[in-house]
Amino acid sequence: PEDPHIHATAFNADGSLFATGTAGGVVRVYDRRTGEERVRLPQHLGAVFTLSFAPDGSSIASGSMDGSVRVASLDIDEPALRQPDTFTHAAFDGDASRAVTASAEGHAQVWDVAAEIPIGGPLQHGGPCRVALTPDGSLAVTISTKHGVKVWEAESGRLLGIADAPEGVGQVGWPWFLADGRLEI
Repeated sequence: PEDPHIHATAFNADGSLFATGTAGGVVRVYDRRTGEERVRLPQHLGAVFTLSFAPDGSSIASGSMDGSVRVASLDIDEPALRQPDTFTHAAFDGDASRAVTASAEGHAQVWDVAAEIPIGGPLQHGGPCRVALTPDGSLAVTISTKHGVKVWEAESGRLLGIADAPEGVGQVGWPWFLADGRLEI
């Protein structure tokens, strides 16, 4: 039987496609207008907890409790990136050449998507976090309520700055960069 427990959803930039990730590790991409399933990606070994479309809509990243990150073309599946701990969130840069992933253990990693290799060292946030990349892929941000906002140089993994999370915020939202480079939370 199909797994009815959806743990993650995402829309592409123009809203024409949406994706779901299930407790059973399945990722499906649908046409929003017709509801027709367009792509079903190879199954993760654990529940899918995050999905992120590339800005140009050509690919999607999915992250699973099994520690894997799959970056897949919407036509052909590509190999998975591996992270050593529990994956929780992913984001792309503006041209989908880089991705950043985050874990429940507080680590983040910037990846070269085409080469399927990490760039720089792990970004040590200090606790569960969410992540974003600037459109040009030069900076990564990790953010959590408890440990604030940290800005990193993507190429080297060098910490550039730290800011406290806004007071009175119970839970930090999903960060993303606008095309002009401003961070939204």
